[in-house]
Amino acid sequence: MRLQKRLTPCLRLGLSLGLLTLGACLGPVMINGKPTPRQSLEYTGQPYALRHLNAHPQPGGASSGVKEQGGRITGVICGSDVDMNVTHAGDHVELYGMVENQHQATLQISETQGFHTIIGSIAFREVRLELYGDRLRGFIGRCPVDMQQEGDALTDTVVSSGQQMRRRLNGLDALWKLPSAPQALILPMVVSCLVEKTFENLGRDTPSLGFGGAMSSQPPGTLRLATPSNRDCGADSMLRPGR
Repeated sequence: MRLQKRLTPCLRLGLSLGLLTLGACLGPVMINGKPTPRQSLEYTGQPYALRHLNAHPQPGGASSGVKEQGGRITGVICGSDVDMNVTHAGDHVELYGMVENQHQATLQISETQGFHTIIGSIAFREVRLELYGDRLRGFIGRCPVDMQQEGDALTDTVVSSGQQMRRRLNGLDALWKLPSAPQALILPMVVSCLVEKTFENLGRDTPSLGFGGAMSSQPPGTLRLATPSNRDCGADSMLRPGR
């Protein structure tokens, strides 16, 4: 009884449900000696809609030195529900949680000399991406990525089984304007969405995908996370940035 009196209403509710989501039970952040309210933020793009609850009001960059709980990100990306807790860990930002209510996801973003590195895993797929001012390279699962700037987009051309396929992600400026935590989640999942939609019809009728702007959606199961992917993604063929 004494313990219950010391708990906040948020913690009591979480314990009564057998759940405890740290991102939903956070108070103000002390900044310059003053308590500063946390923020609720929303992000939309093609194809995602997210809410960042109890976000840090002044997180700075991914490696800004801030050490604090960073709230919780929930929503849908490419037809997959996401629910991730955020931690600012000084020289990087960590995200951990669930995708599609069954797959574990762990991601980490850091910043070095102006470029961002995102590492971790989403379900069975290892993630390693490097985002420069005008280039994105790395891999997700077996799928390599090497995209370069073309206007406000990132593009590349991948060849698989003799079929040449051009890929494009719009909204490069909007991508760079995303805070580190949502960027670490949105970027690999939107890239995965692009891969799936590109190979779905061998590069024909690929939907417009990208960052910022009006929300669009894709059907559940688009990312095919339930089983390890056997798609070659052009990994055994030529991959060229740009045209």
